[in-house]
Amino acid sequence: MNLSPWDGNWEATFSRVVHGLTYSRLDHYDSIFQTEFSGWLDRQRIDKSAFAAIHTMGSDQTWDLREYDAVEITLGKSDGKIYSIVMQDERPFAWEDTFCARNAKGLMTPTKRWIRFSRLQPICGNGEPPTPLDLRRIKGFGIWIRNTDERQEGPFSLNIHSISAVKLPCSCPVAVQKHDGVKEKVKVAIDTVRDSMKDSMAQAKVMNTLDTMKDSVKHSVKGSLAQAVVRMTKK
Repeated sequence: MNLSPWDGNWEATFSRVVHGLTYSRLDHYDSIFQTEFSGWLDRQRIDKSAFAAIHTMGSDQTWDLREYDAVEITLGKSDGKIYSIVMQDERPFAWEDTFCARNAKGLMTPTKRWIRFSRLQPICGNGEPPTPLDLRRIKGFGIWIRNTDERQEGPFSLNIHSISAVKLPCSCPVAVQKHDGVKEKVKVAIDTVRDSMKDSMAQAKVMNTLDTMKDSVKHSVKGSLAQAVVRMTKK
């Protein structure tokens, strides 16, 4: 299910404080089918309360995500800062989980992140909600960045290829699925070790064969010498 922030169905918001410098913007580039979420977080004037976000517009939309396991975010160039994926059902609070991606390879080199619905945590000030997130009636999605420490302050930029609800092939940790090619690197390493083990086993078999041949030659030589001694004795 495509949830991408294309022009017209998402908007940008940010914390508005007198004399504050925080701002955010949402730019869609039709030629490369990407959306850029960018702006500035101001920590000096409003401490940790600064935030910027993009989110779906209106409350008349409803998504049924019961057949899916996670949100898949495909990113272009990104800055390595910590962002949150936020979801909301019909209740007056949201659920979120964080992700981080540093991709300096360029706009057209994608990297993926998966956020399982089971990992989402409620954002509410009056205790835990009585029931989990209602995946039958999702009313909104968003991506937030918060000024939680000095590393978050300043300019930010996140280029988004797509946002989708997906069914994952297993219940294993998301990091195993894919993490900037780590899975492929692990596979290559395993294959290398396996090949090395095969070579070692082949070498061991050759050595065993040689040892067997040596033993056979020794026994044959000993037998021949013994027979020669016997013949010489009889003479």
